[in-house]
Amino acid sequence: MSKPISSCLFLLALCPWLLTAAPPSLQEDSLPHVSDEALEKIEEIIEEEIVDNLAVRYLGLTPNSAASSCNQIAQLKPGYDSGYYWIKGTSGPTGVYCQLKGERFEREGGWMRAASVDMSESNSQCPIGLQLVTSPKRLCKRLTTPGCHSTIFPVQTQYSKVCGKAIAYQYEKPDGFGPARNTPGIDQTYLDGISITYGSPRKHIWSFAAVLDNTDTSNSYTCPCMDRGATFNGVIPAFVGNNYFCETGLHGGAATTRLYPNDPLFDAKGCKEPDTCCARGGPWFCVDLSQPTSEDIEMRICTNQDSPEDVLLESVEIYIQ
Repeated sequence: MSKPISSCLFLLALCPWLLTAAPPSLQEDSLPHVSDEALEKIEEIIEEEIVDNLAVRYLGLTPNSAASSCNQIAQLKPGYDSGYYWIKGTSGPTGVYCQLKGERFEREGGWMRAASVDMSESNSQCPIGLQLVTSPKRLCKRLTTPGCHSTIFPVQTQYSKVCGKAIAYQYEKPDGFGPARNTPGIDQTYLDGISITYGSPRKHIWSFAAVLDNTDTSNSYTCPCMDRGATFNGVIPAFVGNNYFCETGLHGGAATTRLYPNDPLFDAKGCKEPDTCCARGGPWFCVDLSQPTSEDIEMRICTNQDSPEDVLLESVEIYIQ
């Protein structure tokens, strides 16, 4: 004898009364019959469809309906606002912030935030290993100089595009890509400023070079794109290419041992002509990687001299897609 349908939950098509308020009185002989094998297959198909429909309906809202990426949420749920959602991370469902609209930078939404530090907020903390400075403003500084301090931002998903920005302040007289480096590699202190890389071995994403002064035409320790009457004798490493911003917080006058809080670095403002690498489309950068990766992103704050030169971090934001 063939097996009667015993569970209408998985056979809505064969049990339309489930969609009404009051099911009719059913007799077993009046029920349709299918073979055991066919029933199991139908149940399997309908169960998969139910699960898939629920996953799409609640996409990104629960761990069980985690999206493959923030970009998938932006494509399938255009009405969703930017905020925290669940995606399928490399080690399981992971809660992340998704930028679903294009209000941050000039690219359409669907980006995952990989890093966010904003010391202008009173409850913000410096990344591990950096020291909080509260005067004249809340900033993060390295504990020791010279050299680089590293902060790792875990990613847990695949990406091939990176957009980001950083805001910092000049302390005394950093020299950007100045000449005292002798063609350093990416693992060395190749700049005074901030380096954004990913993976191991490190691969370059973007550099933020801080320099002494871009208005002193006799000074060769300025941005390499300045037409200042002096030959730039520093070194821009080949791995950097054109993927950098360069700026100063001091416009005229001698540098002293202090912070320059009036002109933030890398905000694409206060740039002096004919500097062409201060703004360069900033403050946001966007880079397409050569191939997809799921490697973590690293931020290093570096200076190469033991004198009191430094770059103090106020904020950094990094998004991936």
